[in-house]
Formats: sequence, structure tokens, C-alpha cells
Amino acid sequence: MTYVPNNYSHVFTLNFDPKKARIKSKFIGKKIYILHNVPDFNKRAPDWEKGIFKGLKSLLDHFDDYFNGDDFTLIFNNSEKRYSINGESSAVFISLKKWFDFEYTIERITKNYKISKYYFDLSHECKLEGIKNYFSDKDPDDIIPHIDQSIYSIVEKMLLEFDSLSKNEQNTMLKTFEESKPARLILKKYGKLNKNSVEVQVKSLANNADKITPAQVFGLVNEISKSKISNKVSKKFSQLPVNFQSEFIKNTSQEAKYTALVSELESSLKSFKKLIKERYSSKQKNERQIHKFLASNYWLLGIEYYNQIIKTDINKDGEKTKETSHSDWHIYPDFEIYRLNGAVEKCVVIEIEEANDKIFNLDGTFSKSALDGLYQSITYSIYHTIKRKRITQGIAILGYTKKLTAKQEKDLEKLNFMLPCVKIMTYNDLINNAQNTIDFVNKQLSKNK
Repeated sequence: MTYVPNNYSHVFTLNFDPKKARIKSKFIGKKIYILHNVPDFNKRAPDWEKGIFKGLKSLLDHFDDYFNGDDFTLIFNNSEKRYSINGESSAVFISLKKWFDFEYTIERITKNYKISKYYFDLSHECKLEGIKNYFSDKDPDDIIPHIDQSIYSIVEKMLLEFDSLSKNEQNTMLKTFEESKPARLILKKYGKLNKNSVEVQVKSLANNADKITPAQVFGLVNEISKSKISNKVSKKFSQLPVNFQSEFIKNTSQEAKYTALVSELESSLKSFKKLIKERYSSKQKNERQIHKFLASNYWLLGIEYYNQIIKTDINKDGEKTKETSHSDWHIYPDFEIYRLNGAVEKCVVIEIEEANDKIFNLDGTFSKSALDGLYQSITYSIYHTIKRKRITQGIAILGYTKKLTAKQEKDLEKLNFMLPCVKIMTYNDLINNAQNTIDFVNKQLSKNK
């Protein structure tokens, strides 16, 4: 049921052209409430009725993501706080004055960077970063370092397209660029460089790539691999954007790709084994460390989830993401994996428990931890099946054992058979499945030799 405040002075209904306002069609007819104490509302109302509303699209999209596509009520007030959210009623209260002040500042910053036709890209970047800062209680000016970094990719685009432009277009672009803030940033960064600087030498190497022979490339790479900086170079490369790394690897041989993949998987599995053994030996409960590791090593959850949509409640930095939060049922699974099979949407919901949790009690019965994990998996499965109409499987992962007895393995098998939509897995299962994946790739490699 939609929440309706009892002290509003006006209801603003979104009934303008979605294409002109650039909002999703699902929001047409949505009601926005304005409370009695909002100043100067009547001055803004005529513009609002025409769809002229600063940052409305950003707000709607932000809370559409926040509430995972569920309905929410947007309410403007005159609070000193930027915003507040009532999770139970899905009501969002936003200070109108603070929102407009923030939006105008973002717009001013964006105009400062204006570069011809690339303005839209940068403006979009500003708005995305700006709304994150608003709801993180940051200042509008905090987007400036982020935008400064984005400038360089825009300059790269300009340089790539420059030669294909007409003379007049080139002159216009140069004039616009010379008078812009990006030009000042570039000159400040590169203007003082001498010919012996690292930046100049790397740029020179890139510019003369066509003239370098394979023998010279081999010599260069060989020197790096034998030097003390080899590990540092590898580490720096691993920190580059994934899409850049993949483009680079495309130009290597298939066998080299497989070898690099196996090395990476083995390193990942080795670190995971170490972490699980540490958690198994610990007397404290802290599955967040395991969750954080799996968030940056998704393949360990199961290679069958490759190329699927994976959402996680905790990211690789150990921070809450709210990606899997469902406020209507007050649940937040650890992982949600979405798989499309024709017209049928499937979902796998995974709950992570501690490696030092027992699966069985001393008397052979299932432990409270195992049953709690199973209960949570059942709850999540019911939610997605009933509420979201998805075919769902729930998985609870807990416990690490050197070896289960034959009876324990049989009991676990019976439990998983009894509840086909949910199952319990151990960290031993994850490790064994991961090792099987590596063994398979290694076998394929040895066939090709």
C-alpha cells in the first residue's frame, strides 16, 4: 500500500511526456507530495507541471535502484537534513531547498568543464557522481576530483576523432578546448615534463609502437621479467581497468591466456583455502571476511554462474551495498544470482555462514547453525518465488570439515533431497568444485601441447 503523508499542501502528479522529461514510463502518474512548510512552492509549480524539475530523473532512478524496483513515495519538506528514509513505508523525505541548492551547484561545476559535443558525456558523469554525493552527505565540490579524472578519457576521444573532422570542425574544437578547464588541467600535468620524464618516455614508446620490431619487444619484456621490478609491473597491470586488460590479452596466444587463467585461479583458490582454515580455527564469528573475499572471486561460488548477473550485500572492500536488500520483507541475502532461460527467470540465493560453524552436533543431529542457514535460504526462496515470481534455489554455505563420516554424508544427502529447492553446502564443497575447474583447464592445456 502506498504511503500518503497527512500534512501535505500539494500533490504533484507526473503527467508530462516521458521522452522530454527523460524519465522511465513507469513513473508516469506517480504522485509526489509537498508538505505544508515548503517555502516558495507556488513559484515552482508552473515549471513542475511542464516537467521542468531540476534533478527529478536522477532522484527517481536513484530510489528505483534503492528500493529494487518497488514502489516508493517521494515527499519534499523543509528539513535541515538533506533527506531521511522510512524503510517500512518506503517513504523518502527530501529537503527541497537543499536539493535545489545542490543541483544548481552541480550544474555550475558542469558548465565549468564544457567541451563542445562532449559536454553531454561529462554532464551525465557529473550527475551520476553528484547524486551519490548528495545521499552520502558530501559537498557538491567533492565531484571535482572525479570529473578531473574523467577529463582524460574525453580528451582521448577528441584526439581519436580529430583527424576525421573537417578543417572548420577542427578549428572549432581546438578553440573550444583551448579555453576550457580540461586544457588547463592537461597543460598543468604535462606542460612541465622534461624529455627524460617517465610520462614522456612511455608516451614516446606508445607513439612509435609501429616502428618497434618483435625482437625489440621480446628484449624489452625479457628485461622487465628478469628485473627486480617484474612483480611491481605485474601488480600495476593487475590494477588497470579489467576491459583494458582483456583488450591487451586478446592479442596474446590462446595457450598464454589459459596459462594466465590457471595461474590466477590457483592463486585465488590458495588464498581462499588459507582464509577458510584461519576462520575454521578462529573462536570468533565473522563471516564478513569470507563474504568480502568471495565478492571479488565470484568464480568460487560456482563456475556455472559465469556471465550471470550477480548481486552482493557486501562488496570486495567489505562495505554494505544494499544490492540485495528487500525492504518489504526486511531481508538481505548475501548473494543473488540471476539467470535467464528463455522466458523463464531463475534466481539462486546464497547465504554465507562461518567456516567454524558446526554442521552436526555431537549426538549426530543437525546443528542450530545449519538449520538457521537452511531457514534463511528457505525464506529467501519463498520471497523470490512468491513475491518476484522467479524459479528460485536457495543455498546455505557453512562449515569446514576434514572429513564427514559416511552417516553424516548420507544424512546431508537426505536433507538436500528432501528440500529440492534449497540445500546446504560446506566450504569443502566450494574448494573441491574450484579444484575440479582448475584440473579441467589444466587437462585441456596438456592436450594442446
